[in-house]
Amino acid sequence: MKTAPFSSFKHPSSALPVLALLALAWGFMVFGHDYIGRTLANSWDINARQAFNARFTVIGGVMGAVFLVVCLIATLRSGRFIIQKLAYFGLTAVLALLAFKYLLVVNSEIMHFPQYALVAVLVYVLLGNFPETLFFTIFLGILDEAYQFFVLAPEKTSYVDFNDMWLNAIGGAIGLLIAGSLLPRRLAPKSRYLSPRSPVVITIIMTTLVVALLFFTGILGYQYTPGGPDKYYLMRQTLDTFWTKADFQVTYHIVRPLEGLIGLCLIWAAYLPMERLFVVENAESDT
Repeated sequence: MKTAPFSSFKHPSSALPVLALLALAWGFMVFGHDYIGRTLANSWDINARQAFNARFTVIGGVMGAVFLVVCLIATLRSGRFIIQKLAYFGLTAVLALLAFKYLLVVNSEIMHFPQYALVAVLVYVLLGNFPETLFFTIFLGILDEAYQFFVLAPEKTSYVDFNDMWLNAIGGAIGLLIAGSLLPRRLAPKSRYLSPRSPVVITIIMTTLVVALLFFTGILGYQYTPGGPDKYYLMRQTLDTFWTKADFQVTYHIVRPLEGLIGLCLIWAAYLPMERLFVVENAESDT
């Protein structure tokens, strides 16, 4: 007898505790972002940048080591698709290290990884579907950064932070590996929300058309230009170089909206084949 996915809830009410925990965790990240950031900056003295960064480097290193050891042990014990799974661990580690080196202004931003790893695990428990889990995790990461840009601090934010969106997406990929390694299940449920005629896909198409219309009518612009006709801009400052230099001799790349969207799509697409590695599609031994 084939067993159902652990995340298949028999009744919608049984999913409510997980959904509530997800809403609480994500809401805390989004609406507590400013308070948490200021508290850490004051408590650990962000102006002493070398010591401040060193703290988070150690925290990130410890979390990364625990993640790798626990998930690798689970992977080796599974005895299935070990090489392919190790390749995904390697890909995720490389993405995280590249982001750490080229996208961060301060090392405290590595906290995006565990935050959205947690979001991905909770979404996975709800849906049990890898593509949908990463898609909705990335979407929640986009909403997070959009809130910061348009609502939380529009006067302080010069551009839609696709850097953080990439960090959120990589965190989601880490969460997928954690869920796949530690929450084994039988049979992947079919995609319910990403089918061609689903409300989610239709909403994405309609949103894309609306944004395109805003660009076409001059209400929304890509990058600020002096005397330009557009009313709102995704980037409120002019960027003419690939690298940007910040205080304390930090050089990083500001991800532009177009490359940001392409990067998010590529991250999502890269992890699509991972579903078959962590799901036992045929459970002949189950009786």
